[in-house]
Amino acid sequence: MIDRILFYFLTHTTMLIWIWAFGVTVLLVGLLFWTYRQESELRKHDWKRHGQTCTRLSWRDASGQWRSLKFDMPVQELKKLLGMAKNEKLTTKRV
Repeated sequence: MIDRILFYFLTHTTMLIWIWAFGVTVLLVGLLFWTYRQESELRKHDWKRHGQTCTRLSWRDASGQWRSLKFDMPVQELKKLLGMAKNEKLTTKRV
């Protein structure tokens, strides 16, 4: 009896359509959930969307006190700035 019901369930066209529809629905809901998580992760880190990062520069002034400056700047500009600072450090060592 059970094997007849199982055979009918697995071979009947309507049942196969329902099984495929359920599988596709589960996959689409999973894809929607994954996309939502990716978007919320991008919103959490604003610099990933706009190519900017929060930058903090620290230095000692003439009196020996540490000073710092915090601002947002494009990542490419930060790379240029770090390259200039690295070259400046090498230049001061040579002199």
